[in-house]
Amino acid sequence: MVVSGRSSFFNGRAPFAALLLLSALSVPLAAQDARPLEPFFPGGTYDASVPTPESVLGYAIGERHTDYAGLERWLDALRASDRVAIRKYGESFEKRPLYLIFISSPANIARLDAIQKDMARLANPVDLSDADGARLASELPAIAWMNHANDGNESAAFESAIQTSYQLAAGTDATTRLILDRLVTIVNPAHNPESHERFVAWYNAVQVGAAGTSDPAAAEHNAPWGMNTNNNHYQIDLNRDAFFATQPETRAIIEAFNAWNPVVFVDHHGQTKNMFFPPPADAINLNVTKAQLEWMNRYGNAIGDAFDARGWSYYRRGRFDLFFAGFWDSWPTLNGSIGMTFETDGGGGKGLAWEREDGTILTLRDGILHHHTGTMATLKITAEDKDARLKQFYDYKKSAIAEGASEPMKQIVLFPDGDDARLQELLTTLRLQRIRAYRVTQPFRLASAHSYLGGDPEARDVPEGAYVIPFAQPQKRLLKALLEIEPAFTDE
Repeated sequence: MVVSGRSSFFNGRAPFAALLLLSALSVPLAAQDARPLEPFFPGGTYDASVPTPESVLGYAIGERHTDYAGLERWLDALRASDRVAIRKYGESFEKRPLYLIFISSPANIARLDAIQKDMARLANPVDLSDADGARLASELPAIAWMNHANDGNESAAFESAIQTSYQLAAGTDATTRLILDRLVTIVNPAHNPESHERFVAWYNAVQVGAAGTSDPAAAEHNAPWGMNTNNNHYQIDLNRDAFFATQPETRAIIEAFNAWNPVVFVDHHGQTKNMFFPPPADAINLNVTKAQLEWMNRYGNAIGDAFDARGWSYYRRGRFDLFFAGFWDSWPTLNGSIGMTFETDGGGGKGLAWEREDGTILTLRDGILHHHTGTMATLKITAEDKDARLKQFYDYKKSAIAEGASEPMKQIVLFPDGDDARLQELLTTLRLQRIRAYRVTQPFRLASAHSYLGGDPEARDVPEGAYVIPFAQPQKRLLKALLEIEPAFTDE
């Protein structure tokens, strides 16, 4: 409220009207939204010895935005569980540790390093027989990666990481036990901690009362530039950086992904009007295989069934495609995983509560609930058919090698042009992506080669110091998507 110094402001009923306005803006969340709270996981039962998020943080998930210090308190509480291992995988530019939460059965947690080594064999099956591939698919738990807060200001994703890690660390119901036995779930709670911390510091500082306000005009829903952005310290959008890998957060997560080879990877985002989940929209890069698209449909159908059972609205396809190889759904997919984007509705700039056009109230808790429901449906179907998911991952890598050997485009040759620094920068980026390149130590002659810029094929001499990138390698589809001259896509 701005109080004018002019006495005419107080004529008539103006003061009373202003007080009514202030009163309306500060109605607590409980009065705004009288719906009973839906459970995060219907029918769930929990081990009472595992602390709840509320007992650690001092509030229930969805009642307040959690800062990074709160997340670290939660991680400290989780470390006591024999279902959990927590490992640091890197550091953000502002020196925040980047954590992965590994959650599985105690038996799987005890053999994490062996699981990691066998997953690496499936991901690089150059010397692996089909029989050995099938045996590993049967023996191994599948790796499922839940990636949260890539866009850190999309706050329901960060909070849902806490709820999901609690569910898996404490759940005693049959579904959770199945997931624990058959999967190793990796929860990355904060892909982009800088974006998240800026947003939470702003929101917690200006929210109206303990519960916030649902009024879209309130300050808490209208942060100044720089406070509510999905970008990191340098205002780089990490969801465009998966191939270029210019940022420390990106390089760290690529190395962790390559170390663990998840067969499903969900990137949690927000805020759309309704929840979005796969299948994606066209156009889709044709290096994504038919089998992968079938899995995306299976996941989407399972999540849709879970939403239908609870009467929630959602959409699929829409505007989220697999066009660009640098997104954190398309990049994992081109690495052989099933990469998917979830876009939830509550949270972020909509804050703790948001009044929609129809007058209903959307809450941060709603956004968390929708993320968590999608996560549990995804983990359940992966666990139920984990042998097939692992076998398809192996087939993806094995068939990539065969395609690279049989298709017309066999290799790319990088010629030294005097700018060795740029050449080495490109090679470093490719190697980070596990794309193999070999330096030429003896000159040779190609009988027929096309210039990258076009023209007729011709014989070419390849000098010492050039680099050859063969397509017959497990990363062939990612390589092709990144470097082919004319990428092809499904019809829009």
